[in-house]
Amino acid sequence: MSTRMIFIFHTLGCTAQLFMFTYSCDCIMKDSGNVATAMYATTWSYLPMDNNGRALRKDLILAILYSGVPCCLTAHKFFPVSLETYTGVMSTAVSYFTLLKQRTSETT
Repeated sequence: MSTRMIFIFHTLGCTAQLFMFTYSCDCIMKDSGNVATAMYATTWSYLPMDNNGRALRKDLILAILYSGVPCCLTAHKFFPVSLETYTGVMSTAVSYFTLLKQRTSETT
């Protein structure tokens, strides 16, 4: 009974830790994807048409172009970590546990 409880709490702790990590990575991806929209929504059209205003407009255009590719944390440059990663890991883990349970029920 105590071994089963340790296993359950360990599994829940690992699942929660994985969720928190992938959720924060997913938030980074979404927020960095919204930078271009936020910059475009500013009052850039009220800037004066002098040299400083034109330079700032050009800088805004470049920043909007560079923010087109969202920032993301990767798993050693193999794949970006997001909530889709969490879903895939959990789906694979449940599939393995189902397969193991099916195997053990066949042998008994």
